[in-house]
Amino acid sequence: NTATISVPTSTTGTFTYALVSVQDASATACSASVTGSATVTVVPDHSISLSSASTTNAQTVCSTKPITNITYTLGGGATGANVVFSPAIPGVTSSVAGTTVTIQGSPTTAGSYSYTITTTGNACATASATGTIDVLQTPAVQLNAVAGRFAEQPSFQMTGNPAGGVFSGPGVNGTGLFNPAVSG
Repeated sequence: NTATISVPTSTTGTFTYALVSVQDASATACSASVTGSATVTVVPDHSISLSSASTTNAQTVCSTKPITNITYTLGGGATGANVVFSPAIPGVTSSVAGTTVTIQGSPTTAGSYSYTITTTGNACATASATGTIDVLQTPAVQLNAVAGRFAEQPSFQMTGNPAGGVFSGPGVNGTGLFNPAVSG
């Protein structure tokens, strides 16, 4: 014969249940004293939580510029994690040290990327976390060449490629108008 023991699983730990009597299900008046016990160990489900700033799991950066490190903390029954980038992000890596998952680096290729972290550990329910990293192409900036100027020459407009941007320096205003007499 078998006995079924209902065990609460909301609290982790090791619990010992003693069997003290048995009653026949077909004859409720019949019971017998018995001895025995069952030990049940309840282990926790996995957990994962973002431990870096709340905005780090959805970043937009320029190519070749570092992302803000993304860190997660593992808990419960999680003892490790697998990080999958989709697609792979050139220049960005992940590592797991103890209960900390870190994503870091300087992406080199523009595009929209995502990642999924899935916990590993005990046989209980795993946990996962996701995020995105959008990488914009860093523009190649070129200032058009300027021939030598003398202080008494008139102001002229500086230009660059791509158009726009902000110019600065002695004798230059924000729109790129250069005055040789003010430059010193």
